[in-house]
Amino acid sequence: MYLVDQRVCIPTDPEQFKIVQEALKMGFLHQMISDISGAKYTLFIFIVLGICFTLAFTYLLKWCSKTVIWFIIFIIVVLSIFFGYYSYLQYKAASSMTIGLSPTGYLLQAIIWWCFGLGTIILTICFYKRINLAIAIIKSASDFVTKNVSIVIVPVFSTIATLILTVIFIYIAFIICSTGTPGDKQQQWPFGQLKYTLFEYFSGFYLLFATFWTYALIIGVNSFIIAGSVCVWYWQQGKSGQEHVQPLNSSWKRCFVYHFGSIVLGALLLGLISIFRSFFEYLYRNAEYMRTTDGCQFCFKCCACCIWCFERFLQYLNQNIYVQINMTGDGFFHAAKKGLDIMSNNPSIVMQVVGLGDLINNIARIMITLSISMFFFRSISELPQFLFGGIVINPYNPTLLLAIIVFVIATVFTNIFGVAIESILHLYCIDQEIARAKSGSEDAEMCPAALREFLNDKVFTQQK
Repeated sequence: MYLVDQRVCIPTDPEQFKIVQEALKMGFLHQMISDISGAKYTLFIFIVLGICFTLAFTYLLKWCSKTVIWFIIFIIVVLSIFFGYYSYLQYKAASSMTIGLSPTGYLLQAIIWWCFGLGTIILTICFYKRINLAIAIIKSASDFVTKNVSIVIVPVFSTIATLILTVIFIYIAFIICSTGTPGDKQQQWPFGQLKYTLFEYFSGFYLLFATFWTYALIIGVNSFIIAGSVCVWYWQQGKSGQEHVQPLNSSWKRCFVYHFGSIVLGALLLGLISIFRSFFEYLYRNAEYMRTTDGCQFCFKCCACCIWCFERFLQYLNQNIYVQINMTGDGFFHAAKKGLDIMSNNPSIVMQVVGLGDLINNIARIMITLSISMFFFRSISELPQFLFGGIVINPYNPTLLLAIIVFVIATVFTNIFGVAIESILHLYCIDQEIARAKSGSEDAEMCPAALREFLNDKVFTQQK
């Protein structure tokens, strides 16, 4: 036996090593590495192409955000009508058959689809002005990203820190897992089963909590710096703006000098919720009666859904807290109270803007990943000269790696866009409160041009 770090055992006996090799599918891994190595130059080219596509998407939204959103609404209505008509044809076909399924289900599906399409049309008409406001906020976010290209380095540093810490956490996890004593239960894998003491279980959960907390802290720093840059940029617009202030430079200082403790506290809350959710799932998986009883399964799924919803709400609240802290310099809980007040006073605007922003970001990630991956697959499959002399046996292996990398890149860049949307929305709500308090015909001057017409509309600013 060969010991790695005095903990992980690798058998030197040929028969035992063959069992381990078969269990780990070493041949498949070797083939995957060989295919990736054969397409390494093409992979690099398409990764750069994916970055360019993502940046181009952000730039294009500055001019075509209105077209994109109205096109998405149009597609939703058309698909609702199409699926409703298709379900109605299924209903007619099932009604003409003497045997088979009841046609009532198809008719109900058609009615639901048509009602959904009709509801979309009615809501679009009723909230036409607010949809235009959401478009203006998205356009302003795109304008911020295009005018502050240096903001890209923030998620790049965050991604590098996340990868380094992930390697460290995995190494520590292997050490903790290897400290157990061999058990007496037989398994199909040749590694056996290990028994752990209470201290070792506690060490594992503590490592998991530290991982969640650290990841939440990295995300919090990333969001705080971007939100701080948006705050500075937002009030620089117009005649009275102080354009000599660099948004990114001042945000770094506010983050690490004045308000790092607030970010740590917000990350701690998210880490506690994440470890609670993980512990809850651990209890469910190790309690036989919970997995075999329908009532327990229903209660668990309801509780898991509530925990997930609360975690998502706290993530969004943290984003508003960071904007409020950048605006006023308040502490965490005081900023949380103000953030909740702003959200509760503007529920319809928050839901529409955040919903449309998330929809555009998700569509962008999927479309960029699919288009780059499909182009890469066709290139290395049908045009061998794109491999620059390399050999690829299975083109799916490098295509899968490229899809993962491009999706991560698209997620990193679209997250900047998403944080900018939420920050500008929060700042707009604050600006709207200022506009409501103004008397006479005084107009807004220190906001993005796309939002100025809404803030200067006295009737619209009085609406909740």
